[in-house]
Amino acid sequence: MRERHVRYPKYYDSTYRILDLNFYSNFKLRYDKMSEEATTVGGRSFTQLINEIEWDEDMINYVRGIRPYPGGKDWIGAKRLLAVMNLNKTHFVTLEILLHEGCMNVYDCLLMGMEHAKFLTFIQLVFELLPKLLKQSGIMKHLPNKFLNEPWEFKGRLEPMVTNDSKAMCASYSLVFIEHLITRTTIQPKTLLCDNAVRRMQWV
Repeated sequence: MRERHVRYPKYYDSTYRILDLNFYSNFKLRYDKMSEEATTVGGRSFTQLINEIEWDEDMINYVRGIRPYPGGKDWIGAKRLLAVMNLNKTHFVTLEILLHEGCMNVYDCLLMGMEHAKFLTFIQLVFELLPKLLKQSGIMKHLPNKFLNEPWEFKGRLEPMVTNDSKAMCASYSLVFIEHLITRTTIQPKTLLCDNAVRRMQWV
């Protein structure tokens, strides 16, 4: 997808950036380590650990567009980031981060099967750690200060739609929906995935 995004600019929205699975996985790994450290007797509080976090060069390179795959672009001209979130090794969702609006859309064909509180535990780490990454990259100063200096807050909207009964298609749904978002083309009915992937996707 990233390679096509660069090769065929007329057909793909140039304000998007497509990230890989490591993006969210690195967020979760770092967050889990801080949570574990915060439970240590005599250790620093979780809030203190969040405030003092320093992202490593590998994560900073995501923002600067220095990546080992084709189509790596910096985020300076980006308005939206697209990533697939691997929630629990079997459940994948599409994450659309709207940088200039300070909000995120999460598209999921199985969202109604997950408790609302449980979903928040997966997305909260992005709310808290993304502003730190944007600020520490040094190239996103054009964004409003509050998006760089404050954790993003959950003020969600849940619109229930038809649930995918197969319970096994979420990875394919997530990838296809990224293609739909970045090309702004319709997903044809009667595909191998489902009768209408767009209508079955739910967002929060």
